Amino acid sequence: MTDLINKEEVIEKTVKICSIEALPYHGYSYSGNLETSQNGLVSAAIGSTLCQKRALITTNNNLGEEMHRAAIMRIPVVSIILSNTMGVMTENKNEENALSYRDSGCLIAVPENNQEMLDTMILMYRVCEDNKIMLPGIISVDNKNLREPVQCPSDKTVKGVLPDLKLKDKIDVKNPKFIGEDVNNYLEKRKNIEEALEESKKMIEKASEMLKEKTKRNIGMKEEYKIEDADYIFVTYGEMSSNGKVAVDKLREEGEKVGLIRLLFIRPLPDITTDKKFCVVERNYSSGKGGIVWNDIGKGKNYICEGTEKDFRNALKLMKSEEEKGWSI
Repeated sequence: MTDLINKEEVIEKTVKICSIEALPYHGYSYSGNLETSQNGLVSAAIGSTLCQKRALITTNNNLGEEMHRAAIMRIPVVSIILSNTMGVMTENKNEENALSYRDSGCLIAVPENNQEMLDTMILMYRVCEDNKIMLPGIISVDNKNLREPVQCPSDKTVKGVLPDLKLKDKIDVKNPKFIGEDVNNYLEKRKNIEEALEESKKMIEKASEMLKEKTKRNIGMKEEYKIEDADYIFVTYGEMSSNGKVAVDKLREEGEKVGLIRLLFIRPLPDITTDKKFCVVERNYSSGKGGIVWNDIGKGKNYICEGTEKDFRNALKLMKSEEEKGWSI
């Protein structure tokens, strides 16, 4: 069944089909400490998860230090973060609040639309809760009021992909024990997180195949759009990818051989293996170094913008201009 729903309604449906039992919420108070409240959200989710009750955090702010602690403790809590700028209220949103956790050890995904948001939530729980991974996950979304067609799988279908939450270390009132971050061997713990993130690439692909078998929808770490014969490629992520695809289609009608690689996951970061000229088109700065994801990829050109169709056209002009100056991959 297909429903025309917004992101809040996507969350409602996913709570049901994923058997989510805890949704910590603090509200807003002008007299309260927002930082403490955000940490409290994650602390509550950690506690619920340790009781083997699947939890979901939703916020349009950051998640405080506790999300870093969840990674160190290897607690698979999942959060939906509405894209928002940091330090200023503006209508020009970006993914800064989610991407600020790129070094925390969390998995980070940036879906393109409401359908992919629902599928990514299922996928994120399946991957994060795997015994070889056991890490928190963050899903960054945009335009919460935008309604789009979404096919919601049945509880039975999701059950075939997402088993009940089972933890090795959990709260058991009959057998009390300490569960928390060990202050010793911190670097070893960070190394273990790095290995788990690398392992998660395999798990993402495996879980994606499971979802595809059940829902007939493709999902994975990245999407390649009309790149086979492309001379120039846009690399981008999030909802601005839709504008990028429109730009690709129109530019191709004009005779330009262009394509697009859309990243669903930022952590772990998919490999960009193309030997063609590409430009990372994004709206997130790493101050002093340029685009956040461009820096992570470590090659190609970078164009920071709002992500309109015109912006992608300008990114193509940039690539052609650099090529005339002798740019080579």
